[in-house]
Amino acid sequence: MNLKDILKNRQGRLLAFFDAILAISITMIALEIDIPEIGSIDAAARYDFFTEVTCYLISFTAMATLWYVHTMFFSNHELTGNAAELVVHLILLFVITLFQPVTRAIGAYPRDLWVRLIYVITFLLMYGLGIAIFIIVRNGEERLAARKQSLREIYSDMRDKIDEENAGKWESLRNTMKPLPGRDRPVREIPSVERTPEEMIKSAREFLPEEYSDMIDELGRQRQKIFRVSVLSTLTMAISISAAVICLMFSIPACYIVLAAGIGIVIAIRMIMDRLYGK
Repeated sequence: MNLKDILKNRQGRLLAFFDAILAISITMIALEIDIPEIGSIDAAARYDFFTEVTCYLISFTAMATLWYVHTMFFSNHELTGNAAELVVHLILLFVITLFQPVTRAIGAYPRDLWVRLIYVITFLLMYGLGIAIFIIVRNGEERLAARKQSLREIYSDMRDKIDEENAGKWESLRNTMKPLPGRDRPVREIPSVERTPEEMIKSAREFLPEEYSDMIDELGRQRQKIFRVSVLSTLTMAISISAAVICLMFSIPACYIVLAAGIGIVIAIRMIMDRLYGK
């Protein structure tokens, strides 16, 4: 098994673990909602119940957005083997598990300043770690590409040196070879050194049909688009959900309005990026 297969297997297990932790955390938050008894329903009980439901909606939106952006990003990017990628992922999963008791606390004490502060800090830490993962993976890909380019340049220099050293030998060999009897065709030249696959692809690209060359360029644009959409969507929802938590102490309907506005802005960001980079 080569390094690429190892990283692909590691990414599959990591994403499965991430999805499992997120699903369990969302389910636990829903199970913690207290349903008032029918005989004790009054205005205060209804308000507390809708407050807990709103807190659940806020937390569900936060984690669902994180899952969506995370999944969208890793559909177009891959782990590069950097240890920081795994460490930050594990820290993020730890913070996600803390989100359930924090949501429970703000549902029970929505007007407490310290509870709201802890909730916002936990939430922002969760989203901050998500953005850190995107940046780490993106920088890892750029470093890996630079390393491959450096190796290609070293190989090219070595190949030129070998060609220069063996030029006389190949010329002598070609002079001693004669055409087969009855044929006037000249003997084909012997190739010097086989090129790397990357160099062959790079050279072949000049001879590919235009639509294939456009496909390669389109892939690069799509990866750039996904990275920017991931970061901008995360920042937008971070602001929206933080505002929803602040609105929780004043008006529950305002929370829904702020969340809807945040989702609308995310959709608008995706549409704008589609126009700029193409679908």
